[in-house]
Amino acid sequence: MDYSYNCNGNDIVHNKGIAHFLEHIMFNMPYGDAFEKFSNNQASANAYTSYNKTSYLFEASENVKENLCTLLEMVNTFYLPEEKLEKERGIILEEIGMYDKQPFWKLYMDTFKNSLKDSKYKDDILGFKKDIETMSYDMLKDAYDNFYTPNNQFIVLIGPDLKESINLVKSFMQKKEDNKNEIKKIIKKEYLRKDSENEINLDFNQSYVSLVYKKIVEEDFVNNKNKLAMSMVLDYLYSDLNIEYVNAIENRDLDYTFDYDYVLYSNYFLLM
Repeated sequence: MDYSYNCNGNDIVHNKGIAHFLEHIMFNMPYGDAFEKFSNNQASANAYTSYNKTSYLFEASENVKENLCTLLEMVNTFYLPEEKLEKERGIILEEIGMYDKQPFWKLYMDTFKNSLKDSKYKDDILGFKKDIETMSYDMLKDAYDNFYTPNNQFIVLIGPDLKESINLVKSFMQKKEDNKNEIKKIIKKEYLRKDSENEINLDFNQSYVSLVYKKIVEEDFVNNKNKLAMSMVLDYLYSDLNIEYVNAIENRDLDYTFDYDYVLYSNYFLLM
């Protein structure tokens, strides 16, 4: 979910981190905590938010139907009393403070900030403290109404004999209405920046560096085929299949902290 979008011809701008905030509050249900309900039905549940989606998942070897119903009800129910809003606000602020003290996360996020001008990838998924402190009920409800709808949801089921589960999902979702609002993404084009450097100092006893290559591409270059190709190439380059990478590890030019990532979005390609 993007925090800025166009709804019925009007540009809407929510606080940064709103998708992650919604992830936190969705486990609040009128009957209590959905996490506890999953646990009582012998299921392990979790959730995470990335730049492109929020995912809710559970794993269970029994009571699958009951847990699937809990999941469907949870992501299609907005329940947020004032005390729950304030509780989750406090938890997220603590989470931001925790990540701010992690050198690798700071390096990762500052790499985005130093490389991008207007892209959503330069904003922390968690949002910033001022965004969380001013996040309102109305803002969260608007984002929920516009994005937590059948036409914006998909479900992945893995396991034996899924016919009953698939029929259950179909039956449940047929009762839900699609979003009648016309939602459009607001995507700003990126431009090349001059070579730039940024240094951050943390209480850490080793120095680390992040190198970035940025290229402006044609918008039709940004597709799933090219994303898959890029992922495959990088997985090959930084694996035992590449003798230069193996030698770098053996010679201790690289250690276990080495990592890589890429972004192919809008009209740019970013390799880190």
